[in-house]
Amino acid sequence: MYPARGSAATRLRPHLYSTDLFFATESAGGSPRSGHCRTMDAVSKEQRLIEVSSSAVIRSSREAVWRHMTRVSDWYRWYPGLHGTSADASITGAGVEWRSTGQMGRMLYRGVEKVTDYRLLNVLEIEGCRRPWLRWMRLRFDLSAKGPHCRLTVSIEAIPSMWVVGRILLSGLVRRRLQAEVDAVTERLRSYVENTMPYH
Repeated sequence: MYPARGSAATRLRPHLYSTDLFFATESAGGSPRSGHCRTMDAVSKEQRLIEVSSSAVIRSSREAVWRHMTRVSDWYRWYPGLHGTSADASITGAGVEWRSTGQMGRMLYRGVEKVTDYRLLNVLEIEGCRRPWLRWMRLRFDLSAKGPHCRLTVSIEAIPSMWVVGRILLSGLVRRRLQAEVDAVTERLRSYVENTMPYH
């Protein structure tokens, strides 16, 4: 149902790079009023962040898992949907960047990845946005010793790129896709490490 002429109606004029959203309203008398409301950037993080994770024990040492995991040029061998990367050398610390290309369903994507947290043999954290339907994404690998083997935990935090209504309706679908992704990454990396000779 459309608002009657002369009733209070809000017209939103969004600015994609601002944390505030200017709006103008018309009162019943027709005189304009103005104000500000919060955009998705300023909405509570807990209301928009999707978090998924998966873990597995890999029958190999942390050193071997780490060597495979930081060799970005080989990621296409075990990361689902990834076609290739521009990185030739291994990740050696925070701030390392590379470009990646891949496919999710029928959607092709190109993006820039950047290492934001690097703790040798323990944590590798990467930020980027490699999906047309994601506004922001953080991929994190955590390694811990499990006897002579290694426990790998892969987690993703993401913010959908849709507007509020669409985000609410489709957040379940996005969550399921991301959960399937971390499950596949965990299993494929486990299999790749266990069936490949470690780097020397």
